[in-house]
Order: sequence, then C-alpha cells, then structure tokens
Amino acid sequence: MHELPIILIIVLMAIMSWFTGERAMWDFVKKNKKELRKVLKPKKWHLPSYQTIDAVLTKLWYKKMIEKFIKWAWQEEINEMEHIAIDWKAIWWTVKNANNERQEYINIVSAFMTKNKKVIWLKAINTKKENEIPAVKELIEMLWLKWVVFTIDALHCQKDTTEKIVKSWNHYIIWVKWNQKKLQKKIKNQTKKKSYDKIRIKEKK
Repeated sequence: MHELPIILIIVLMAIMSWFTGERAMWDFVKKNKKELRKVLKPKKWHLPSYQTIDAVLTKLWYKKMIEKFIKWAWQEEINEMEHIAIDWKAIWWTVKNANNERQEYINIVSAFMTKNKKVIWLKAINTKKENEIPAVKELIEMLWLKWVVFTIDALHCQKDTTEKIVKSWNHYIIWVKWNQKKLQKKIKNQTKKKSYDKIRIKEKK
C-alpha cells in the first residue's frame, strides 16, 4: 500500500522536526496530513500509520541504506585539496546514565565536504562497545580518497591515525592539545626552522 521512499521521507522529516520515536512520527503525520499528501502524493492519498512506520523501521536494512546514501553522495567529483571535516555528534535521546561517567549513547561519525557542503560518509557507533578512534581509521580507509585534507580534532592526534592518512596519499590538519608538551615543542621548533629557511631563500633571491 505504501511506497518505501515516501515512508523514509516522512521519517526523516519527522526527526528533523523533533518528532522522534514511532508514535511521535505518527503525530507528525497527523499534524501535517494535508501538506504531506500535497507534496508526496501517496497512492489513494493514504499515509502510513503508526504500525506501518514501526514495521518498516524494525525491518529496515540500515547497512544497505547507508551504501545507497554513499553512492548518491559520491556522484559529485571530489577535487584535490578538498577539505574533508571528520566529526561526530551524539544522538541525545539515546543517552543512558547521563549523570555519571558510565554514559552510553549512539554517536554518528561523518565526513563532510566543507566546500560543497555535503556529507559523503557516516557511521553509527555505540559508545559502550567502541569509540570514535577506530571508526575514524575505518572511515579513512573506506573513503578511497587521494590528495584531500582531513580536518580532525585533538582526540585523533595519534601516530596510527596520521600514518594511515599519509599512507593513503592524503593530508591532515589535526588539533594538538597543550598537555602534549613534547609534541608542541617539536611543532614550534619545526615551524620556526621552516619559517627561517623561507626567509633565507628570499634573501638569496
């Protein structure tokens, strides 16, 4: 009776409007019935019920859906030196034990093209079972990009991650925390040396 794309569009629109959960999504459908029918033009003007939304989300093959999303996102050519921002956001309604250190929630790790404003990769991870560090390493391998610049925060200022980026023929910009004193010192010395060398070259010219 209902087309899958229409149900998924309704689910996405509901979540973007802060109607989360199957019953809340059904409330979204009821409140916007007239507009949804006009825009989506469902068969015989029927919109999905609460039971239908619940059944679809329960049986949806998320891995396949993400593969389709990535295929769509990669239709646009990614140029050399494109900045790819890697970041993650917690889904707030998945947070458990919010008031203590044993928090558990779902994080969405994504790769975002800063120039074209487009997400080209994402992955959901459960913080109880894994963290962002291996997810980002996997992401770098799976993107198959060359000569782009990955921008990542200080959590990923690690040798394994930077080596993986360099070996994949890419560049990186990563924050360095002030508590990494030895690394900070090396960066300052290296930066000063390169700046001094540039000045000497200009003087010779």
